[in-house]
Amino acid sequence: MTRRGPDATSWSRFQDRRFNGYLGVRLPHELDGEVDAFVIAYMSRPEPLDLGRRAAGVLSAYGQRMASVAVRTRAPEPLRRGPSLQTYYRRRNQFGAEGRRRNF
Repeated sequence: MTRRGPDATSWSRFQDRRFNGYLGVRLPHELDGEVDAFVIAYMSRPEPLDLGRRAAGVLSAYGQRMASVAVRTRAPEPLRRGPSLQTYYRRRNQFGAEGRRRNF
């Protein structure tokens, strides 16, 4: 089931055992819809979320899965969200989770 609405950006759903071995499950899979809904809701938030390791691992697996879909279908659409997330992570690494610029 794909979640929409206020709990769509709750990364705690990725603690579910169903996501164990997510990278290796068949393509497509219903879990892709769960992660997709999270990514859509996450990207529409004005401020970043502090994700845990488990959520980061699931999002990494999702990215790899969508890259596989793009190659198999020879279509770039599954990759369209990638640059936005990369930009977010670059900004977060530059400014830190609290939004202040880091001095390296």
